[in-house]
Amino acid sequence: MQEEIKDLIQNRTWDLVPRPPTANIVGSKWVFKTKLKEDGTIDRYKAQLVARDFSQIPGLDFGETFSLVIKHTIIRLILSLSVTLGWTMRQSDVKNAFIHGFLKEKVLMEQPPGFINKDFLNHVYKLNLNKAYQHFQAPTKVDLQAVKRILRYLKETMEHGIRFFKQSSLRLTGFCDADWAGCTNTRRSTSRSSTEAKYRSLASSAAEITRLTFLLHDIGIQLCEPSQFLCDNLSALHMTVHLVFHAWSKHIELDYHFIRKKVASGVLITCFLPSSLQVADIFTKTLPKTSFQVFRFKLGVHKLPLTSLQGANKGKSNSTSIQSMPKQSLREKLVMQSAR
Repeated sequence: MQEEIKDLIQNRTWDLVPRPPTANIVGSKWVFKTKLKEDGTIDRYKAQLVARDFSQIPGLDFGETFSLVIKHTIIRLILSLSVTLGWTMRQSDVKNAFIHGFLKEKVLMEQPPGFINKDFLNHVYKLNLNKAYQHFQAPTKVDLQAVKRILRYLKETMEHGIRFFKQSSLRLTGFCDADWAGCTNTRRSTSRSSTEAKYRSLASSAAEITRLTFLLHDIGIQLCEPSQFLCDNLSALHMTVHLVFHAWSKHIELDYHFIRKKVASGVLITCFLPSSLQVADIFTKTLPKTSFQVFRFKLGVHKLPLTSLQGANKGKSNSTSIQSMPKQSLREKLVMQSAR
């Protein structure tokens, strides 16, 4: 706590000012967390001072904010490259990163518990630097039910994590699918046919793959093979290689020309994949338990010892042997291999 207060004072996070009679003053609270080492033992205890901003009024005390963060796709791409190319990974953090930013709004906060200035008991802190506030709207009953379902799933899958394996070649592969007419009540869809929905999914995936290709090129990595897309809709695949552009599909002309150009230049390859093997269905459909587990395994999610998720297995092999693989995972792998 002393270290946290010292850092905040050194960075001139606030000024002690007289309490305004009509201002909305938020409270403060200490949040404590135990930081663990790679072997799971206690490293240190961390204390962070936060503002209890739930009393702020939207539009009056704060407006819209923007926080620049990295996409999870980029993180997973770098992790995959580190395994395949044998890179050494290092993780770093910026201490007190939340105070490195300017705050336009005037925010007044009560003095933190345990550190009240005895000479200025009626004074409050005027924050000078921005903190990462997140404001939650009042959840509905449906929202709470959804959150409880997610928490139950997380409770039963705490030992699951993504495992990356070393690949013999560098190639980007995408599974394309779309939630066409997915509303269970009205069966409505923004697309008027499954072909249109799947084709637009192909175009969106092509744009994402193109962006990742540019990123790889910027860091000096050239792909050995063209990127591959797997789709379970034959009509959508035909539109990528044949002149089957009819009047009913003219409203997707931009997507049509974009992906056809990529395929014609040899940058992308589109292939048919049966729906029973479409891994992307795990994100767009309600699947039976067996199919869900198979697709989850195909995505690289495996049941790992809880200590390995904390980094205790540092320095060990990054591959999984058949003897140590869970029986369910091994069975799923054999099913996927036999279906190829």
